[in-house]
Amino acid sequence: MTRTFWLDKFEGIAVGGIYYRSKIAIDIDDFEKKFNKDVVGITLSDKDESDKPSWNVEFIVRGDEEDGSH
Repeated sequence: MTRTFWLDKFEGIAVGGIYYRSKIAIDIDDFEKKFNKDVVGITLSDKDESDKPSWNVEFIVRGDEEDGSH
């Protein structure tokens, strides 16, 4: 399955075909299996002011009647 996530409020020309090997797919798969939730979006934010290259990752999941979301 291919998933595409877009930057909020992006307007302009976008070009594909630039690939980078990442383990994010493993993290998403692990999360979905562990919590039985479908990831439908991702929010990335800077971790903190340190010099370490790191991000906080928020997985946005499909809501349902059980959790009160639509």
